[in-house]
Amino acid sequence: MGNNFSVKQFETLLELYKSSFSNFDSLENLHKAITKSVASGLGISRASIWEFEGDKLVCKILFNYEKESFEIQSELLQIDMPNYFDALHKGIGIVADDAQENKFTNDLKDVYLIPLQIKSMLDLPIRESGKLIGILCCENITAKRWSENDISFARSVTDILSILLEENKKRIAEKSLLENEDRFKFISENISDGIYIIENEVLVFASSTYLEMLGLSEEEKRNSHSIDMFELTHPDDKKRVIDNIYGAASKKLPSTKYVFRCRKKMANTCGVRIL
Repeated sequence: MGNNFSVKQFETLLELYKSSFSNFDSLENLHKAITKSVASGLGISRASIWEFEGDKLVCKILFNYEKESFEIQSELLQIDMPNYFDALHKGIGIVADDAQENKFTNDLKDVYLIPLQIKSMLDLPIRESGKLIGILCCENITAKRWSENDISFARSVTDILSILLEENKKRIAEKSLLENEDRFKFISENISDGIYIIENEVLVFASSTYLEMLGLSEEEKRNSHSIDMFELTHPDDKKRVIDNIYGAASKKLPSTKYVFRCRKKMANTCGVRIL
């Protein structure tokens, strides 16, 4: 793997690499598995996952290796530790062998490190879809020199966590899409109007009435883009339709109504009312 991981670390990473989000059932269980794996793999006192919420860090889960228990830590406020937050927001991986004297973590000395008897810290950024959302925090109550191997192991775990978070995000989006399709299918089957829905410039739903109006097959619908739909609009109506749609979107209007003509695949025309 290009690193001198211990057998335990290698097996831990291999197990995580082979997993998918469905193996954990919930985000909480994923967080628990990650923190326990990190604490065990590094042989440290505590491992935790924190997420940014405005101007504070909120602990999602902390695994105490010595007590073999999961805990929730108090929130950390940016106003109390500006240097620490500044480093985190810049995506800096903080390697603090002496956390109480390190320039990035000494902000935490009185409110966090001394009360919890923490001597060493290793904090690495967690990203979702490339966006910084939190940190993986590794802590030890005795002084520890973080080796390159330790850092590589912890980084590998955060990479896997990011992949699993992205998988969960897609799973939620797909579930929402299916629920929306079922809802819109029910609506479209009970009205005569044609309906189509575009999300992120992609046609995600079109009622059977609308497909019939345009002469499109289900396969063609799946491969359609918003640009394709506008190309089917009658040339004399196209600009008005686009201005209406994007104008309503920019004003965040809950709905808009207009009538336009569109071309079928066979070059005939038909009128479509959009609500």
